[in-house]
Amino acid sequence: MIDVKYIRENKKEVENGIKAKGFKVDIDSVLELDGKRGVLRKQIEELNAERKKNAETKNIETGKKIKEKIAKLENDEKILDEKIYDILRKLPNLPLPEVPVGKDEIENVVLREVGEKPKFNFPADILPLSKTLEKNHLEADAFQVFAGGLELIRAGYLDYNEDEMYHLEKDDLYLIGTSEQAIAAMHMNEILEAKKLPLRYAGFSSCFRREAGSYGKDTKGILRVHQFDKIEMFSFFEPENSKKEHEFLLSMEEKLMQALQIPYRVLQMCTGDLGFQAANKYDIEAWLPGQNQYRETHSTSNDTEFQSRRLNIKYKNLKTGKNEFVHTLNGTAFAIGRMIIAIMENYQQKDGVVKIPTVLEGYIK
Repeated sequence: MIDVKYIRENKKEVENGIKAKGFKVDIDSVLELDGKRGVLRKQIEELNAERKKNAETKNIETGKKIKEKIAKLENDEKILDEKIYDILRKLPNLPLPEVPVGKDEIENVVLREVGEKPKFNFPADILPLSKTLEKNHLEADAFQVFAGGLELIRAGYLDYNEDEMYHLEKDDLYLIGTSEQAIAAMHMNEILEAKKLPLRYAGFSSCFRREAGSYGKDTKGILRVHQFDKIEMFSFFEPENSKKEHEFLLSMEEKLMQALQIPYRVLQMCTGDLGFQAANKYDIEAWLPGQNQYRETHSTSNDTEFQSRRLNIKYKNLKTGKNEFVHTLNGTAFAIGRMIIAIMENYQQKDGVVKIPTVLEGYIK
């Protein structure tokens, strides 16, 4: 959520940032409501001062009338608060200055490519390869079950939004799309101690998203599914150091890919592909020889104070002595299903066997 004061003082910047993300929002309406709220607040303060003076004269009737006026104005103010909040919660986070401007994923910037792509004269993607191994049956659309030694792994990955969440109507609960949602709320309405920052968490969870295999894309296999398992990293950080933390999360993701010796590339998302809450975002895409293309396996986002403002998560700034909003950041450690695809395709052998990455050999018996 964006601070309405910041919007008022930086209207053009906010308008340009929202436009660069591809959203259309009426900024003038929230500023008009905020102006009315300011007038009400001034009237309430004046009446409170008047009530204080009246208390000295002990005029009960006048005091009663002032109290009634204040109550009415405070109710009007509450209504305006709700209207302003309703608009603010629909505003996307603003992109940081270093984010490249672009309309969609086509204009994302490739920062680097790492690793040597394997060359096969027998490339197979995961479907025929898995049939050869007789380990999995992956033909079903969106939901899948692993067999053999993979029973406990249900995986995949895709982008999501509010409309893509599963709602349990009977219980009025939602199935999470990522453990980020649960971790972010762990410190809701808290003031964190500066000396304890940063707070870094890792969460493993099953994730549920509605839009899977849609529009004819990835309709078979485990690349894009409704239910999958994912390990997520999450950080609560001081604002002045959040950019460094973002680079740290990216470096952790790269170390995991390098340990598996899977070729990959790093992209910086352009403004039009940042999504709703990210101020800056990187993606890692693994090379899939069976598809002869890179596919997303990781992402990491700096959401600045966008989440913490809504969740009311602050820290005591020792320099200013004020309680200020922390920055929140998140990053994928592993989206299990997609990493299985990357391993199977990059480590396949001519006879249909899949080699185990060296770093995993000690875990396979």
